[in-house]
Amino acid sequence: MLGEWLWVDSDSLFEEIKRSRINDADIQIYLLEQDVKTIKVENSHFTGEERKQLSSLVIDCIYKGKEATFRLNKRNNQDIQEAIKKTYNLAKMFGSSDNQKHFYISNKKLVQKVVTREENFDVNSVMKSVNRIKKEKLVYSINSFLSHQTMAFSAANDSGSRADFQSQAAGMESEVISRDGSEQGSGMEFSEARHINGLDIMNNLDSAVRMAKSMLNARPAPTVYGKLLLDPKASIDFVSSLFDAINGEEILKKRSFLSKFRGKQVASKIFNIYDSRFLSGSMYNRNFDDEMVATTDKYLVKKGVFVNYLNDIYSAEKLNEKPKGNDFSLTSGGIRPVNAIIKKGKDSLLDLVGKVDKGIYLVNTEDAPNILTGDVSSMVSIGYYIENGEIKYPVKETLIGGNMLDMLQNITKIGSDVRALGGIHAPAILIDNIKISGK
Repeated sequence: MLGEWLWVDSDSLFEEIKRSRINDADIQIYLLEQDVKTIKVENSHFTGEERKQLSSLVIDCIYKGKEATFRLNKRNNQDIQEAIKKTYNLAKMFGSSDNQKHFYISNKKLVQKVVTREENFDVNSVMKSVNRIKKEKLVYSINSFLSHQTMAFSAANDSGSRADFQSQAAGMESEVISRDGSEQGSGMEFSEARHINGLDIMNNLDSAVRMAKSMLNARPAPTVYGKLLLDPKASIDFVSSLFDAINGEEILKKRSFLSKFRGKQVASKIFNIYDSRFLSGSMYNRNFDDEMVATTDKYLVKKGVFVNYLNDIYSAEKLNEKPKGNDFSLTSGGIRPVNAIIKKGKDSLLDLVGKVDKGIYLVNTEDAPNILTGDVSSMVSIGYYIENGEIKYPVKETLIGGNMLDMLQNITKIGSDVRALGGIHAPAILIDNIKISGK
């Protein structure tokens, strides 16, 4: 019997498949279980500590070339047996051949565990840091969200392939509002670590405060064609949008501006993105993805040439390729690289600022490109106007306009300062010929 909670491994899932006695169809089960603890600080006050235990069970059935999928968010032993039979009946009666895929069979058990110990929040130390920061001059409010997650992912199919992955991760997001008379500025900082005690809470808050204060007295930039200097934080967002464009499913549906550019020069020759299955110290290392496909090392963009899609099994087969282990739809929310590394250059961030005659140093924008067309129209949330190689003032009410393809091709320099977040390792990037629309 499978209990209500926590943790169920792939051997147990395999036994459930065998108990179903379905012999004329292929069955695969995926199970994600999470134990999430959070702390919230709103308007500089502790507002609560919360714990949630979540589960998501996905059953996939292929019957004579027709596929059906069934999901459960709460389960017990009886639920799984009923769900298997329901999925089987759905495949027989209403299964789709359009979405049909094959299971990649390894006939062995894959195991990756990086859970080492249970850790608890020290709420007092969090609030001690918050109380210290809120006493600083010009700090108006602090909003922070801290989380610690233990995750277990298991999968099995009727051919005996099984996989178990367990991990821990902690994260902190802080927003600080500064105020000086009628002027207001905001700053945001994100941190992540393998364990909650690995988060530098004070450094996270200090960084958000410095940013918030630096954004006081912001004003619109002049309307010019100039350079755009992406801070490593902004580079991470920029590259993340590019991953959406090279997603095999988006390519198949012709919903990407890069649909016809495989094997072609899409970026400056100095621009490289490498997907690494293992990177020392990374909390995103994976030996296999959520479909039990082995992860691989590969270039996505090499010397500016778009060389590889990001695929799941379905899109890989439709594109006549082998899947390369990039489907993390259950554990990470989508198809993505394991560790995306943008090859760094030799210039420091300060050196790159010195190369800008007129332009914007962008730290954060909340707008994303149009993946279908590649068009970019992004409001600067946190950024600064640069003139003659010097940062002059913070900007507001300023838009950055262009096209992703043009921006990639107009990359002129890549920095040496690297930021790692969300499995993306990115340096600062300098882009020429960007439309800046301010006053």
